[in-house]
Amino acid sequence: MTKSDKILRQVREGYNRIAEHFSATRHAPWQEFNLFKEYIKDRDKILDLACGNGRLYNLMISAQGRPASGWKDSGLVIDYYGLDNSEELLKICHQKYPAISEKFQLGEMSSLPYADEQFDSVICIASFHHLPDKKLRLKTLAEIYRVLKPGGYLLMTNWHWQHWPFWRYFFRYFSASE
Repeated sequence: MTKSDKILRQVREGYNRIAEHFSATRHAPWQEFNLFKEYIKDRDKILDLACGNGRLYNLMISAQGRPASGWKDSGLVIDYYGLDNSEELLKICHQKYPAISEKFQLGEMSSLPYADEQFDSVICIASFHHLPDKKLRLKTLAEIYRVLKPGGYLLMTNWHWQHWPFWRYFFRYFSASE
């Protein structure tokens, strides 16, 4: 087993251990999700990589006229798919969203179980940083490109915890809350 394989296994096992707590603290959409709205069109087929507990779907179902917080009144109908490597987070998705349970799949983002040119958009929120090396990140980007339709979008947010503005926010937030 390579060092990268070990790290990926540790990430998967870690999320399996904390799945209940993770889900309980991740129910509301981040404000950054609204940046994606202009790229999502009616009838789009969306892949949510590292979907976690499905909270992006929760945002999007309100766009389909169902009760949820999020993109209210947009009138969009979305064909949503979620992929995650955590069995425990996917169990939560299956319980929360039984009507589309089959659209939540177990897998690694570096080896997508989908045919070529299937998705209008691939959304990858705060998960790409879990890929431990450049080779795996490039492989994942190639997989995303493969499953995107021509002209499709990769909508991605990334953590960069060593970046000074993050720490400034972190310290400001916690010093203000005391």
